[in-house]
Amino acid sequence: MLKIAGLSAKYGSIAALADVTLSVGRGQIVSLLGSNGAGKSTLLGCITNSVSCRMSGSIKFEGAEILGLNTEAIIARGLVLAPEGRQLFPELTVEENLRMGAYGFDRGRKWRLDLQSVPATR
Repeated sequence: MLKIAGLSAKYGSIAALADVTLSVGRGQIVSLLGSNGAGKSTLLGCITNSVSCRMSGSIKFEGAEILGLNTEAIIARGLVLAPEGRQLFPELTVEENLRMGAYGFDRGRKWRLDLQSVPATR
């Protein structure tokens, strides 16, 4: 579903990521752990092209190369970030926040089916 190979990212002359390789299969849940400044946010920003840095390597989503696509095109393919911890929409329920993530791309009309396909965790 998501395959990252040899991803490197730089902010000017500062290397933020170096040769990152990661694979996430359909239905998998993956945690990204690291200290402040380790590159977690940069990696997520690179996946959605929502950071201003120079990138090289490969990011494939459902078999198609997305590195270099603009953020809107990536979202239209169904790949979005759901920020946590910043309380962007604290007055919304979890379901309402998920609906916000579905807004603006073709799958938006099918968000309930997507939600039903996620295994419940407790």
